[in-house]
Amino acid sequence: MVFIRAKIRKLLIESFCKNVNSTISNAIDIVKAKGYYFYVFQNDENGILITLKDNHVKYGERNVGMLKLVRKLPDIDLNTTHRKYCNNSYIAGSARIYDRELRNSGVGALLYDVALELAGDNGVSGDRYGVSEYAIRMYKYFYNSPDYDKKYLDPNKETRKKEDDCPSDSIKGHTNIPFLPHKKYSQWGHPLAYTYIKKPGKRTTIDCLEEMGLITGLL
Repeated sequence: MVFIRAKIRKLLIESFCKNVNSTISNAIDIVKAKGYYFYVFQNDENGILITLKDNHVKYGERNVGMLKLVRKLPDIDLNTTHRKYCNNSYIAGSARIYDRELRNSGVGALLYDVALELAGDNGVSGDRYGVSEYAIRMYKYFYNSPDYDKKYLDPNKETRKKEDDCPSDSIKGHTNIPFLPHKKYSQWGHPLAYTYIKKPGKRTTIDCLEEMGLITGLL
């Protein structure tokens, strides 16, 4: 009987996880092997906060990673209208992988992928004022992956739409990235020039994590 339940459990996990791409699947395997799990501390209109936790330490849990998304930009310039727009997306704020062994493992991409699924059709845009060398790799991955749709972020009122108006100071720190600007859109093709939306048919990561018991706190 125990064997049958285990077999059914395995089949359910395989069913939920079969459509997860290889990068994310490998990262899930690492999280499971280390005994870590994701905790969604906040998931609402104001923001999303996800932590990757290790509860196998001697004196309680420790955070292994975290990602915070906010819905509005800081009021750095009180005269700007950009605060209201950026495709109405979530803006990536703080992001950390504290465990050095996890860097370059795909776990960072997994953390962002969970956030992208929680953000739904609103999508996620990179920090508009500064993006680290570590984080820029995530946006290169999103830009090149077929699992995500992209919506251009307009820094200079290049389109007729207001909702895509958005500052782009973070791109100034990554001008070494080769891209071919559109004849009309100055930052077209740069990984930080877009809101990323995970395609509805590809939103399988959270289902997989739930079935494996690797995520809690979902609202």
